[in-house]
Amino acid sequence: MPRVTINGIDTYYEVHGEGAPLLYFRGGYGGITSSVGVEVARPSTAIFGEAVQVIDYHRRCEGLSEYDLTPFTFDDLGRDADALIQHIGAERVVVAGVSAGGPLALQFVLSHPERVLALVLACTGSAIMSTHPYEDMSQVPPAIEVRIEEVNRRMKLVTDARAEGETALFERLRERLRNPRSRAEPGSAAAAREEAFKAKLQDVSDDDLKTYFTGELRHMAANEEVNLSSRMHEITVPTLIVHGTADKMVPLQYGQDLARAIPTARIVEIEGVGHNVVDDPRAKQVIQDWLAEVTASVTPST
Repeated sequence: MPRVTINGIDTYYEVHGEGAPLLYFRGGYGGITSSVGVEVARPSTAIFGEAVQVIDYHRRCEGLSEYDLTPFTFDDLGRDADALIQHIGAERVVVAGVSAGGPLALQFVLSHPERVLALVLACTGSAIMSTHPYEDMSQVPPAIEVRIEEVNRRMKLVTDARAEGETALFERLRERLRNPRSRAEPGSAAAAREEAFKAKLQDVSDDDLKTYFTGELRHMAANEEVNLSSRMHEITVPTLIVHGTADKMVPLQYGQDLARAIPTARIVEIEGVGHNVVDDPRAKQVIQDWLAEVTASVTPST
């Protein structure tokens, strides 16, 4: 599969299908799950269907792309995506962001509105790594408070790494990293991926595990307190938001906030589904039907 040097980083990407090009921002914050689990990850074509040509790339410190552990910023990640699209030669793209990929998708649309055909957002929000997602924090919904606790947990790893040193933190957490607790719903596709991931994890060397862990710290630091909420009204492209009503990782409130703030948004709530909403057949059908409709008159440009 293709590789290209983007802003000094050896970057892995795949292009699948025909139709209007779709730039896919994956979920997660790179690191261990993305690189060890790359062979068991869900295929992007299974989410978006046949109406689009999926540009599925691995960000720096993610998957099969280079782990250059030099600290980077949220804006650096945006510039990487822009450079990749220019390399591929796509003039206008559909942009899709799932979970942690959502803020990057939003950033791309805000930075390059003239180059975006449409936007798909799944199980995400405009401030999912912010401890202050609202201007008025006096009456925060309970579900958002739960997410803020998760953000604080993640960011404590970053602050601990700064205080202790990354090597010392890795040594302290090594056993937990090798035997992560399950987050997926029992019997789900995500649970099956978790089991396959855990099996592969046992073959990873300590050196590689530390590199992947450090890469994840870099991603979380780059996303620290990113909050695009005040700019959502600027988005004018057709926008589909899909969110599970039982999402505990990024609660439904985040998707509903997006739907209220983006003038052109349509939200579809998938009843009873948790965070891995794009695994659900109903969600896939909604996304694929919407993409077929919104790209019907688009001539492929790649």
